[in-house]
Amino acid sequence: MIVIQILGPGDDRRYDTASFVLINTCFAAVLRCSALEVGSTERRDAIALTAEMIAAWTDVERANNAA
Repeated sequence: MIVIQILGPGDDRRYDTASFVLINTCFAAVLRCSALEVGSTERRDAIALTAEMIAAWTDVERANNAA
C-alpha cells in the first residue's frame, strides 16, 4: 500500500515486485543491524543508507511515472 501511496497508481505487477524487493531489503538491513558484532555507528550508518537508497529509488520511480 505504501508503494502506491508514494508513487501513485501504476502497474500492479511492478508494484508487487517492488514491494517484495523493499521488504527483502529492509529485512536484510534489520538482520545485519541486529548482529552482535555490529556497533552502534555501523548500525546507524546502515539504517541511514538503506533509507537514503529507498528514497532515491522512489524519486526515480516518481519521475518515471510523471513522464
